[in-house]
Amino acid sequence: MKEYLERTDRFMDVFGISNEDTIANRNLQFGNLLEEVLELGFAMGLGKFEIAEVLTDKFKKVALKQLGEDNNYDRKETLDALVDIMYFVPQIMRITNLQDVFEEAFDRVHGANMAKMIDGRIMKDERGKVMKPEGWKAAD
Repeated sequence: MKEYLERTDRFMDVFGISNEDTIANRNLQFGNLLEEVLELGFAMGLGKFEIAEVLTDKFKKVALKQLGEDNNYDRKETLDALVDIMYFVPQIMRITNLQDVFEEAFDRVHGANMAKMIDGRIMKDERGKVMKPEGWKAAD
């Protein structure tokens, strides 16, 4: 885990992505994670209606549990959710038979992400997400 954190810290540092705990950063990273989760659903062969149904069902379940509660930062619940996400990742790797190629794939994705800087320039969207420059190639 430490190696993954070091690499992502380097990406954040090189690309000027703040690691400050702000609402804007939480929003950005949550959006990035949600985007990847949606891409995962499509990549696993789920259709848009199946994904919409799962998202709606899970949103209702979580939102109803949160009714009446303030939307304040909860460190314990944030940690719980992150640990749960990390717990599901290896499970998904197993059921999709990708556990043997994960390390190499992470290396390639990290390299491709680091290559998003062209001639010392970094492009970001309005939310601060690093954009893919013209000519950028995704990892194989």
